[in-house]
Amino acid sequence: MNSLGKKSLRVGGILCAIGGIAALLIGGVYALAEPKIEENEALATKKAQQAVFPSANYFLANDLTSAELDTISASWEAYESEQKATLYGSLYKGSKKNSYGEVSLMVGVSSKGLEKIAIISDTESYGKTMENNYLTGLNDGSILPTKDPADLKTGATFACKLVYTIVNEALALYQEGK
Repeated sequence: MNSLGKKSLRVGGILCAIGGIAALLIGGVYALAEPKIEENEALATKKAQQAVFPSANYFLANDLTSAELDTISASWEAYESEQKATLYGSLYKGSKKNSYGEVSLMVGVSSKGLEKIAIISDTESYGKTMENNYLTGLNDGSILPTKDPADLKTGATFACKLVYTIVNEALALYQEGK
């Protein structure tokens, strides 16, 4: 084998070794960080549950395995206590993404309709644009959840479309009793 071939094999071997070491380091960091990531996600979910139904102290998980879901990943019934004497409503955790980012929400629904929406994460819209111009209106009732966000001037139309999809799926699930 000529010197160019040996040099190419040597460089290729070194690059493979570097790639292998990098993969091991990334895997190790992920293994260390995964429990903390899961803990933070659980805390964000609990915080959003309390934001939607602040008086509720007990959240009973619903089984959504039979439902055909697009955006909703989990559901709970919100009660005053473990005795289940006072039912406040149902909570739906939903996420949807597009090419600009992802929006994750906790949607509260009761027999009165849409109760409140809390943001779990929003990597889609700039700052609080979507929250200030769309979610606030949904939460105070000045914007109906059936109103297409394309008809509104929110400054965050793509994020609002994601919210619209999540909220309407949550409302449909509540109507189905799920």
